[in-house]
Amino acid sequence: MLTYEFVSEKLHSGTFVKRPKVLIRLVGKKTSIEFWALLDSGSDISMIPKDIADSVGIDYDKNEGEKVYGFEKDAFSCANCKMDLIFKSPKNSAEERLNNVPALIMLTDIENDVILGCEGIFDQFKIIFDRRNKIIMRRVKTKNR
Repeated sequence: MLTYEFVSEKLHSGTFVKRPKVLIRLVGKKTSIEFWALLDSGSDISMIPKDIADSVGIDYDKNEGEKVYGFEKDAFSCANCKMDLIFKSPKNSAEERLNNVPALIMLTDIENDVILGCEGIFDQFKIIFDRRNKIIMRRVKTKNR
């Protein structure tokens, strides 16, 4: 079981919000890096900024330009990839690895956070969001496990 506290972040307005962020290690062909990523049940697929993907060595077609629409009306370009990541619980040292998780590389500089969406993640875990306290993630048994 993985457990996390919500992370308090300061907005441009000066107010603070609590966000469901989880500690992950993103593993690429060159190296791996550990950081906090936003766990977003409203995102269909995970998204990685291009500079992070390039720094760890995640393969993607740099000429591919799939258009994606977010909350903004303007589309931005993305490329498909598969990522390997390790969820790390700072509370109890538990870890869970996921391989070949579908993701999109953001080819424009619109976002600097890694966003973990539903595909390939939410079907692997039972996830409980308790905004007052924490996020609890339990690995579920699947046909592949």
